[in-house]
Amino acid sequence: SLANIRLYLKNLQLKASTESTFRDELLDCVLKILLTAPIVLLPFSEVKISIHISLQNGLQVSSCVDLISKHVFECKEEVLTYAATFLPLFDKYLLSFEETKLKEATNTNIKRVVKSSSSGSKIDSNATNDKSLQIAILRLLGRLGGNSQKMLTAPQNTVQSSLSWTVDDLVIMTFPISVVGKSQENEDLRLCLDKLLPRLTDICISASAVDKQLSTAAGECLHSILIYMVGTAAVTYAMQKSSKFSTLYEKVLPVVVKLASLADFPCQVVFESLLFQLVRWFSGENQVHEDDASCLLDAMIRSISSPSADNAEKSICHRGLTEYFVWTIKQSSKKDLTRSSSMIDSLMTKILTLLSHPSPENWLTAAAILKKMYKHLREESSLVKRYAMRICFLLLQVLRHDTKTSTEDIVDVLMKFEDIIVKSALGNDTNTVLRIVQEDRGFPYSLS
Repeated sequence: SLANIRLYLKNLQLKASTESTFRDELLDCVLKILLTAPIVLLPFSEVKISIHISLQNGLQVSSCVDLISKHVFECKEEVLTYAATFLPLFDKYLLSFEETKLKEATNTNIKRVVKSSSSGSKIDSNATNDKSLQIAILRLLGRLGGNSQKMLTAPQNTVQSSLSWTVDDLVIMTFPISVVGKSQENEDLRLCLDKLLPRLTDICISASAVDKQLSTAAGECLHSILIYMVGTAAVTYAMQKSSKFSTLYEKVLPVVVKLASLADFPCQVVFESLLFQLVRWFSGENQVHEDDASCLLDAMIRSISSPSADNAEKSICHRGLTEYFVWTIKQSSKKDLTRSSSMIDSLMTKILTLLSHPSPENWLTAAAILKKMYKHLREESSLVKRYAMRICFLLLQVLRHDTKTSTEDIVDVLMKFEDIIVKSALGNDTNTVLRIVQEDRGFPYSLS
């Protein structure tokens, strides 16, 4: 029946948008089924998810344009409601190519899937090089009339990649060169590498599906600059009271997190390795500034809580936060853990802040992070004394809001931390446990 077919398509779309195993040929076939299905089976408010996946990955773009055109004829107002979310994604398909490339694409009018050399992702060759696709997109924009202006992005986002992120020159590399005619004198050639970062990050993200060679070169350059920044900061750590690279890390590290999980990026494996190297290095208390570690933690936490992040990106961020917590404990002695540790406190403070936030999305983010790392936290009695009761209190506060979407996950985490407290209490007398609870500065009420 139609109801069963509709339910099947919905489940298929849900799996394609949430499960990272749907890639390459499988994702291409699934999108073909969803985008060529009759429009009566999936309204535009539901199929827009498949449209977004198609345009982001460059798969079945022609079918995507045809489907949107059909919906424009049937329910134009509904399409216009979501136009601002998918129209900007057409930008990369309307790029003007060289005439020779267009001729080659016209002469080789073969619809095929081009396999990426490193990530294995597949891009429809017509998605970027076929002139007929560009004409179809322009006709669709013509049918939308004045509403096609929703394709334009905000001016601040457009010029962001061409502006410098800092006023001062921070990432400087010097090379000694010999001056002609002065054999005994050398001068230093200064290269300001931080001026390249905005453009490099933009190329890595926007050109990964269009020009593999260009995005590979940009990725390798960005990787080298980041390694140089970390090395420079390590050498000058003892001489500086605060980090000079924190402003750049705030911009670059979210891009590193994105590239570490971007399937169609040629250097994805390299950036995944780099991300975990940064996690382990930034977890050391006496080797990096707290501001730098905070930038890395913020980048991973934002990715987990972001609705636009895919399952692969959230998964790698969960692993990164757990790895950070584990390595912070490894690099700290038992005595260090009993007193305030800036690196652990920084992570736990961010998690507790998410639990205190009124947004249910932040509650779920904090609960998901705690669920991943509670096994490591329960092994350290000093951390249990400092954080377990505080976490339980905030989880109970969240349950008071009675949000159906978050109750199950919150209760699951709450039960785990209740078990931790009970097992910890078995090794202490009741008075000791009550004293620990009352001395916890984050617990606002006395139990006496």
